[in-house]
Amino acid sequence: MKSIIFLLFLAFPFVYHADGIAEYQYSINENHIILKFEMDKNELKHYSINKECQKNKMFDICISNYLLSHSNLQLNGTNIIFKFEESSVYKDHIIFKFKSKNTYQKVNQVKIKNNCFYNVNSKFKNRILIDIGNFQKSFLLTKGKDSILLTKINNNEFLSK
Repeated sequence: MKSIIFLLFLAFPFVYHADGIAEYQYSINENHIILKFEMDKNELKHYSINKECQKNKMFDICISNYLLSHSNLQLNGTNIIFKFEESSVYKDHIIFKFKSKNTYQKVNQVKIKNNCFYNVNSKFKNRILIDIGNFQKSFLLTKGKDSILLTKINNNEFLSK
């Protein structure tokens, strides 16, 4: 009996998988927007995003393409185009860094839309951290609330969906 319970205990993590979370940090460095994506390495493998990737493409390219095609950042109404910079692993978290192709000075509006991983897990959460100019906020986006709009008017910050 103890053996059966022990085997069930060992198999439980493979049957049950907790709702996921990923973190996206948007910041500015030398007038370039930096996007840092971080997620548990094993959890990312669980979602098998690279299955949709052609066999001749590298894992980093597949994941970066997925992230950039399922998330969007706009500053002052302009879509930000990112280029992949690097990836690394730190304490079992995979980290991807992107840098905007263009530079940005004054930011009066930030709009983020993120649909990453919702097609695989409807309860997935995307934590968004913004540190761009006067905008320093954090948000938790979900499938039902996948975007955020921040606007600065006369030194007052307004938040709307």
